[in-house]
Parts: sequence; structure tokens; C-alpha cells
Amino acid sequence: MKDFRSNSLEYLDLSNNNLEGGVSDSIYRQLNLKHLALGSNNLSGVLDLDMLRIQSLTSLDISNNNQLLILFTNISSKNLIYIKMRSHKLGKFPFFLRHQKNLEYLDLSNTQIHGNIPKWFSELGALRHLNLSHNLLSSGMQLLLNLPNLKILYLDSNLFNLSFPMLPSSIQQFSASNNQLSGNIHPSICNATNLSFLDLSNNRLNGAIPSCFSNLTILGLLELKRNNFSGSIPIPLPNIKIYTASENQFTGEIPSSICNATSLEVLSLSNNHLSGTIPPCLANFPSLAVLDLKKNHFSGNVPMIFPIGSELRSLDLNDNQIEGELPPSLLNCNNLQVLDLGNNIITGLFPHWLEAASSLRVLILRSNRFYGPINNSMNKDSFPNLRIIDLSRNHFSGLLPSNLFKNMRAMKEVEVGNQKPNSSSLESGILPFYKDSVVVSIKGSDLKLESILLIFKAIDFSSNEFSGEIPEAIGRLLSLKGLNFSHNKLRGMIPITFGNLKNLEWLDLSSNELLGKIPPQLATLTFLSRLNLSHNHLSGPIPQGNQFATFESSSYVGNLGLCGFPLPNCYLEKAHESQMAHEESESLDKGFWLKVVSMGYGFGMVFGVFVGYLVFRIGKPLWIVAMVEGRRALKKQR
Repeated sequence: MKDFRSNSLEYLDLSNNNLEGGVSDSIYRQLNLKHLALGSNNLSGVLDLDMLRIQSLTSLDISNNNQLLILFTNISSKNLIYIKMRSHKLGKFPFFLRHQKNLEYLDLSNTQIHGNIPKWFSELGALRHLNLSHNLLSSGMQLLLNLPNLKILYLDSNLFNLSFPMLPSSIQQFSASNNQLSGNIHPSICNATNLSFLDLSNNRLNGAIPSCFSNLTILGLLELKRNNFSGSIPIPLPNIKIYTASENQFTGEIPSSICNATSLEVLSLSNNHLSGTIPPCLANFPSLAVLDLKKNHFSGNVPMIFPIGSELRSLDLNDNQIEGELPPSLLNCNNLQVLDLGNNIITGLFPHWLEAASSLRVLILRSNRFYGPINNSMNKDSFPNLRIIDLSRNHFSGLLPSNLFKNMRAMKEVEVGNQKPNSSSLESGILPFYKDSVVVSIKGSDLKLESILLIFKAIDFSSNEFSGEIPEAIGRLLSLKGLNFSHNKLRGMIPITFGNLKNLEWLDLSSNELLGKIPPQLATLTFLSRLNLSHNHLSGPIPQGNQFATFESSSYVGNLGLCGFPLPNCYLEKAHESQMAHEESESLDKGFWLKVVSMGYGFGMVFGVFVGYLVFRIGKPLWIVAMVEGRRALKKQR
């Protein structure tokens, strides 16, 4: 940071830049400075707040400079109104705060402060906005709520372990998620009629929600997820925009009064025990972007009429008892990115009209009653942004749709590193305070993805009745991470183009009718951690090296023609077969000569008996005597 020659500065804001190096000493000489903002830079060195002897200073922002060492025991200025020191390694509350009687705004979030709220906090009667989230605080919450002018209090992600506290009637925003609050919601909440923001998610709260929630008419955000609340779902409020009550024990139906909450942008009631039908009015809310009702007991059809211009971006009805066919009015949702209807009893042909949903990134239809072939007449603009498609466990038949794979442009693009998506993508959630989650089958197990990364791309067509060959076009999907075609009737060979899938992590082609060799190009897939080619008709040697050295024999069982690690070695097996053939040949030769010799011995014996019989009957035949005696005479002459 450069020196400032003028000493008459009143307002200095250098925040949100990439400034590096130490803090200039000239800062300390700006005696007229009222506002100093150095936040969100890469500053290092030391900032000595004791040297800020600037009586006029009212606003100080030094947050988000992780390498900056802050020194302070006392600050001469007693006029500070605004202090922002988030994301530093403070470890304890700065004692100089005790003397800031005019302080209205204080942000000490993510500063590793631990223990109790000090009693002197009760002296900061002017405080209106206080953020102590993401620390290690364990007690003193009620002391803060007793501050007379406090309107906004954020205590998320601490260690508070107490019953739900009494809320003052003046409180406007209260957030205490990710703590250990327990028991029922205190009845004092009925008096907090100015409450516009309430986040109690990820605690141990239980019991029924007070019926007086209907009196909180200006409440715009209500987060109740991941607790143990029971009873009927709280009645939505007329001005509610973000409403999440997932992962609780709520029962009964969605009340019809939800149709009055026409400002809804996010409604998430997943993972409860809700039943009945989905109110059709939910499809008509003009601003509704997220409708997440998965893992309940809803029945009936998908809401049929989505109006033109609908803002819906995510529809998740997974794991219910939804039936019927998909409404084509879904095409009116121009921004639809997530469509998860898995694990229901929906029927019909593949919704080929969805190819016009150009924003669609996730399509999950698994475990339903879809049937028939998938139309392969898709054009080059069909499903261009699709990253996850799961059609498994249905009754689809016919050939695999090669044109679908050719058109998946998003699966052809390889992101570098952990590239961050833009603000409209799903990585950061569709809206603030909400992140999409889908359940996908990864490496043989179902896994919940809390947010959908741009780099996660998978295809699952398993457990259907697809036939024919695997399209070579799949080898163009260079960023594909998972591919599952198992339990179909696929024939032909594994395409050698699969060797281009350098990002592939799991490949399951098991229980088909595939022939030929395993392409040696698969050995170059160094990210491949799970391979299942079992129960096919593959033959020849298994490729060796890299990840293939880690796969067990279960990856190849049921392919009688395969050999090589981890199965018996091909060359040893061939040598063994050759030795067996040689030994068998020798055995045959020996058997033949034994038969010949035996026949000779047998013939000689018969001939000898016959000659003896003649000698006995008629005396020595002259020709035999001449032959025998002549040989003896010849031996004597020699």
C-alpha cells in the first residue's frame, strides 16, 4: 500500500481489491478520517489499532485479510459506530469494544472466538446489528437478546447448547442455525411481530410449531430444516419467500392456505411424512423457483399446468407415489435446470419434448414405469446443457439413442480444475440460502449430492431393455465421470473410443451380451476407480497397468473367455494346454506301440504252439531242422 501524502482524508475505501503488502504508516496520520475500509484484500504485516488515534473515526472495516496481524489493547476513538473485523484469528473478544458505547454494527464472524459472551456486552446498549457466527461460543445468548436496541442477531455455527431462548418483540432477524438448541420453540416468538428472518436449521428442536406463526405476517425467510419438529406443517405466511422445513417429522397434508403465499420463491418440505396430493396452485406461483417435496408420501399427478413465463428452476418429487404422465407444460419453465422425478410410478414414453428445455442440467427419471424406445431423431440443439441423466430401472427398449449422446455439449467440455460456475449456475444454489441436492448412483451406491457441481457428469441407463451396440459417440463425452449401462441386452464390442474418456471414474457394463476383447485403451483411464464388466461374453487378455492393477476378479466374473490378472494368466494357461496336448499325444503313441507289441507277442505264441504240435505229431519237419541246425553249424564255424 502506498503512502497518502494528504492528511485531510475523511473517507478511504480500498476494499474488495487485490492489494498486497503492509499497511502504510501514513494511515495513522489521517486525523480527519471518518471512514476506513481495507476489507477483502491480501494485506499482510501488522495493523496496530492502538495507533489509530483518530477521534473522528466512526467506521472501520478490516475484514477478510487473513495474513494481516491485528494489534489492539485500546483505541482512542470512542465514536466508532461500525466495526467489521470478520475472518481474522482473534481468539477472544477485543477488549476495546467495551468502551464503544455508540457502536451500532459489529461483525466478528469467523474469528475463532471461543467460550462465553462477556458480561460487559450488556453495556453496548446501542448495538442494532451483531454477527458472531462461525465461532466457538457456548453460552450467553440470552444476554445478547436482552440488549435493548438489538434488531439483527446472527449466531450460526457455534456451540450454544440450551433450550430455545426468549425473543424480544423488537427482534427483526434471528439466525442460530448449526448449534445445539433443543426443546420446543418458546412462546415468546408469538410477540416478535417484526420478525422478517428466522433460521433455526440444523439443531435439536422438537415438538409442534406454535400456531401463532400465522401472526408473523412480515416473515420472509423461515428455515426449520434438519430438526425433529412434528405435527402439521406450519401454515405459510402471506409474505414468505424462502420456506424450508425439510428433514423433520411433519405429517398430514400441505394446507390449502399455501395458495395465499404467492410470493414464494423456494419451498422445500422434503424428507418428512407428508401425504395427500400436491396443491395445483403451486404450479401457478409466478416467482416459485424451487419446489422440493422429495421423500414424502405424496400421491396423485405432477401439477399439470405450469404457466408461460414460470420461474421454476428446480422440481424435485423423488421418492413419492406420483403417477400419471409428465405434463408438457413443463416446457413453459424456460429456466428449468433440475427435474428429478425418480422413484415414483410415473408412466409413458420418454418425454422427448424436453429436448427443447435448453437450460436443463439434471434429468432423473429412475425407478418409474416409463417404457418403449427413445426417439433418436434429436437435433444438434437437444439437451445441450445436460450433465446428469438417469433413466435406470424402467422399461425402456430399443437401441441406445446415439444422437442424444452426440448432442450433449456440456459433457464434451472439460472444466479446468475446480472452476467456479457463474451466479446463475447450481454450484452456489439457485437462490441464496438454498442448495440443490439430488441422489445419484455412484460406483454402485446411492449418494446424495448437496450441490451440483459443473464438473460432475454422469449417465445411467441401467436395468432397462436396451439392445444393439453401444454408440461410439459416447467416446466424445470427454468430461464424463460415470457411465452405467448394466443389466440390459447390449451386444457387440466395447467401443475403443472409451479410451478417450480420461475423466471417467466408474464404468459399469455388467450383465449384457457384449463380445470380443476389453479394449487395451481402457488402461489409460487413470481416474477409473470402479469397473464392472461381469456377466458378458468377453474374451482374451485383460489389459494390465494403471488402475487395472486394482480391480478384483468380481469385475470380470461370468466371462469364461477372459484371462490375465486377476484371473489366471493367459500365457501360463496356454502353456498348460500345450503340455496337456503333448502328454496326451505321447500317451496315444505309447498305446499304439503297446498294442502292436502285444499283437506280436500274441502272434509268436500262437505260432510256437502250432510248431510244437507238429513236432509232437509228425516228428521234426525237415525244413525247420535244416533252418535250426544250419544256424548252429554256422555259429560253430565262426
